[in-house]
Parts: sequence; structure tokens; C-alpha cells
Amino acid sequence: MTANALSANLLHPATRILLWVLFAAAVAMMGWRSLSAASLLLAVALAGLRDRACLTMLRRARWLLISLLLVYGLATPGPELVIGEVSLPVSRGGLEAGLLQACRLVAMIAGLALLLALTPVPQLIAGIHAIISPLRIFGVDPERTALRLSLTLEYARSLGRPKGESWRDALLAALEPDDEPPSRVVMERPSFTWRDSLALVAGAAALLVAW
Repeated sequence: MTANALSANLLHPATRILLWVLFAAAVAMMGWRSLSAASLLLAVALAGLRDRACLTMLRRARWLLISLLLVYGLATPGPELVIGEVSLPVSRGGLEAGLLQACRLVAMIAGLALLLALTPVPQLIAGIHAIISPLRIFGVDPERTALRLSLTLEYARSLGRPKGESWRDALLAALEPDDEPPSRVVMERPSFTWRDSLALVAGAAALLVAW
């Protein structure tokens, strides 16, 4: 049984999405010790799935991570960082705070990568549909929103160019008319079980402990 099939049999897609939201909220309050333990567990899980999407996401976020270090280092008052006999115009405390924030962001990205690895796109859309369904009372149409999200994800995936293809070739290919008929969108409707309730209660309890 594959990881996707196993996860589909265990938890509802909406539960997995909400657990990631709870995890992201908890990570924002974690210190070094808890953050290190959570990061280690995520690394083991992603290594077991042999998923490389996390590395791609981190590579794309590298400038944001570097910006966090610079902003905290330059904006936080305190003693300047001294390396040998060279004094840098950044504070040591600011760099430490920026490094902590950067590591928190890395953990959130790793958690998102794990969510996406365990949740195929149809299940992801079904989970988002289930989460926004209560918004019907405010005039939101969950089916239409889920359909637009599905088409957006499908379009974004079709724009991914093969390795080695230039941006000009990718642009020309995107401008060419598509002769293929539009694909039929089928939305999954999995059912919630007692495992979902137990997982959400455990996730909420972990968030309270981190608080």
C-alpha cells in the first residue's frame, strides 16, 4: 500500500490540512528544543517517503530566509557581531532571533511538503471544500471555489517546463492554443471518522501545550 493510499484510509484530507494549520501555529511559538525535535521527526518522515519537493520549496524560499536573518540582524539593537578582529554591522542577538524565525519557517515548509506528499490534488481539493463548506451561510459557493482551485492547480502544473527548456520556449508553448478537450473534474467526498476527531483533539492539545 502506497503512502497516499495509507493516509487516505487514516485521516480525512480536511483533517490533514487542519493539522498542518495547528502545527504551523505551534511552530510559531516553539523554542529551540521543541523545534529541533519537530524538525527531526519531519526529516525522518520526508526521508522515508523519499520526497524531494521539500528541498525544492526550501531552495525557492532561500532569499526569504536570508532576508529574515538580515532584517533581524540589522534592526535588533545589541552588541555587534565580532568575527576575529572584524566587527559586523549586525547584532548577535538579532542574528540569533532571525535564525530562530528562519528555522521556524523551514519547519512550516517541511510540514507543508509532508502534507502535499500524503495528499494528492483531488484529496486536497476535497479537504478544502469540506473546510469552507460552513461558509455557505455567508454566500460562499464551496463547489465553485473548489472547481476554480482545481483548474488553477491543473493549469499551474501544466506550466511546469521540462528541465533545460528555456523561458522563451515555455512562454511560446503557453501561448499556443490547447487542442485537447477540457478534462472532467471529479471531486472526492470522503467521510469523517472517529480518527479525525481524535487527531484534531490531539493537535489542539499539542497547540495548547506549546502556548
